[in-house]
Amino acid sequence: MSAIHSLLTAQQRILMEPLRRGSPVPAEHLIKTLYDARHDGGPEHAWQIVRIQIMKMRKRLAPHGVRILTLASR
Repeated sequence: MSAIHSLLTAQQRILMEPLRRGSPVPAEHLIKTLYDARHDGGPEHAWQIVRIQIMKMRKRLAPHGVRILTLASR
């Protein structure tokens, strides 16, 4: 996985950690993972940042056989 990590930005590496387990991860958890160290909990548009970073990760990792799936909420 270290070769994969070298393809990612620092933010993307943080987001990748909970995703590596292979279980569904709620967006709220990804936001908390990314911005937990901030006293304000992150920017108001944190969910958009996470969504964009996941999109970029998909594009960057797909050629290496890594898939990140999104499950639709009910």
